[in-house]
Amino acid sequence: MRWVVGAALAVLLALPAVLSSYAMTIFILIFFYAFLGQAWNSVGGYAGQLSVGHAAFVGVGGYTAAMLSIEGGLTPWVGMFVGAVLAALLGAIIGYLGFRFGLRGFYFVLLTVAFAEICRIAVSNIDALGGPLGLYITFTGDPRQFQFSDGRVYYYVALALMLVATATAWAIERRRFGMYLAAIREDEAAAEALGVDAFKYKMLAMIVSSFLTGLAGTFYAFYLFSLQPNTLFGIPLSVEIAIRPIVGGAGTLLGPIVGSFILTPLAELSRLYLGQGGLHGAHLIAYGVLLIGVVLFLPEGAYPRLRRALQRSRGAPFSGDERSHAAPVSGHPQSEPADERSHAAPVSGHPQSEPASRPPLQQTLLVARGLSRRFGGLQAVAGLDLTVQHGEMLGLIGPNGAGKTTVFNLLSGFLTPDAGDVSFRDRSIVGLPPHAICRLGLARTFQIVRPFPRMTVLENVRVGALARHPLAVAARARARDVVERVGLGAREHVTAGALTLAERKRLELARALATEPGLLLLDEVMAGLNPTEIETIIQLIRGIHESGVSILLIEHNMRAVMALSHRIVVLSFGEKIAEGAPADIANHPKVVEAYLGDEYVRAAPA
Repeated sequence: MRWVVGAALAVLLALPAVLSSYAMTIFILIFFYAFLGQAWNSVGGYAGQLSVGHAAFVGVGGYTAAMLSIEGGLTPWVGMFVGAVLAALLGAIIGYLGFRFGLRGFYFVLLTVAFAEICRIAVSNIDALGGPLGLYITFTGDPRQFQFSDGRVYYYVALALMLVATATAWAIERRRFGMYLAAIREDEAAAEALGVDAFKYKMLAMIVSSFLTGLAGTFYAFYLFSLQPNTLFGIPLSVEIAIRPIVGGAGTLLGPIVGSFILTPLAELSRLYLGQGGLHGAHLIAYGVLLIGVVLFLPEGAYPRLRRALQRSRGAPFSGDERSHAAPVSGHPQSEPADERSHAAPVSGHPQSEPASRPPLQQTLLVARGLSRRFGGLQAVAGLDLTVQHGEMLGLIGPNGAGKTTVFNLLSGFLTPDAGDVSFRDRSIVGLPPHAICRLGLARTFQIVRPFPRMTVLENVRVGALARHPLAVAARARARDVVERVGLGAREHVTAGALTLAERKRLELARALATEPGLLLLDEVMAGLNPTEIETIIQLIRGIHESGVSILLIEHNMRAVMALSHRIVVLSFGEKIAEGAPADIANHPKVVEAYLGDEYVRAAPA
């Protein structure tokens, strides 16, 4: 692949020698829009936060550099960075308002569009900025003023900008930053549960994106020598920016470049030839037809499809992220027998500890006092007192709707209690976000499994491992170790969306374990599994516990709960109705009446 990239770059460097003036203009626009697409890709592709207001950053960067040059005599080579900083500041404001208040999807789109419109209206009404007519820059041909008599210089500057943005995207992809952005894009709540500060990383993505886009404003201004607010801040330019990475493949390294090579020549050539034939505006129809075709037949973008086609032509299976080295899809891994898998080395965050070295149960790990939560007229949890001792396996049971998952959400930071307090390792954690609680050593799984479907098994677990191992090499090694220990070693390069339910359950366990927790909250990890799969999970849980991890377990499989738990707490309508050893709970009158039923008592072994 490297030699292909090197050959393509050599061709692009040599191309101006044979290009006509018009062809060179098209290539300049290809590079320019590829640069803008890469800038947008940081937040719109990798982080999945769709912006249709990026024209605002182009405008801020362009107007800043132009005004500093015209009024202050500052060279645009410096002014472009001033404009980029101001664009980044605007991006930070938009990002803060959007991400802090949880705007997603169309609401975030509307926020970005609104800011672009505010900028357009404001600039149109400021006479010092040229008002609605805009600014016009006098051509001098002075390179210090970002003006060149030879069009080839613009070609190489645009190419350099595209390469800088691509190098930035490459660096993001290969660091924790990129892995976290991908996790946020796939499932923000699940990422938070693995220690990812979603707000922080979305803000960083927005700042990087708006800074790069602001740089493009200077090129725009001093290549076209004019700035009109209706054009520069308008929605059409924002759409032009976003559509290229979407067509090429959002969230991929080369997608924006491929998209620009497809769309930019199409737009320019169709405008030229259809316009010459008297069909003014018909190029927009051709443009629209192509976009419809891409959406219908290439929903993931052109670059991923092209990459797969190239790999098939080489006789190699698709491996976008080494994803092709997959065993056949089945309910059980192919790597080793189930009994060997479940008795492998400890699968906890503390691989060196042994059962005999566990601290005594008297050391309290988590304490909840008077925990309450109401949803409108429903009292989901009412005055709950709960303790988990260090080294303990505590079962939390009750009928559906009893408030068990709400308790988990309160303990892990996804909900804030209306009353009461939660302390973990002698520190109050009420009000802390989920990622902060995870980093303190409290991890959880979800009742409905939430894998990152477009990421591989190994990548899913790496997200959790990065909470303790910031370096990519260490995180990858830790993730591979955990994947092997939960029996998914032969599936590590398979995308999570292709796994069976049983494998997804183990993947959910592996992700949480990779954060190296002291307390693990397991929310119905056996639900929907057959008896053989349940037995495998039971053995995994025992192995996790024996390695030194305390466990709080929600489960409806009473055989498993009774076999695994040291103590059991029973909830009914949000209130604790019983607490004690499994044998006591099995015969407790209130538990039998509210949950177990007489049939369970009669069927239970004496």
